[in-house]
Amino acid sequence: MPEEMVAGMRGSPHWRAMASVAHTFAYDSQLSEETTAALLSRVTVPTLVLDSAGSSGDLTGMAATAAAMLPNAVHRSLPGEWHQVPAETLAPAVADFLR
Repeated sequence: MPEEMVAGMRGSPHWRAMASVAHTFAYDSQLSEETTAALLSRVTVPTLVLDSAGSSGDLTGMAATAAAMLPNAVHRSLPGEWHQVPAETLAPAVADFLR
């Protein structure tokens, strides 16, 4: 991640929470690299894939691509900002899917 992005994140209210799980990022990266289309095609449970409409095209595109690879996926773009959806928008979407 570019240093200027890290510098910007340091001032955010979420910095402390992100720093507390920083040691897990290596595992997250490894899982991401090893998640293949073949693996996703074998996930048969109903899956809800969400993204924020306010995110950049690479993030929304990844969500759409993952949903297309999952045989029983529903993909929704929810109103929100970059990489986040307000809880009052997210919760009803998840509840509707679980019903």
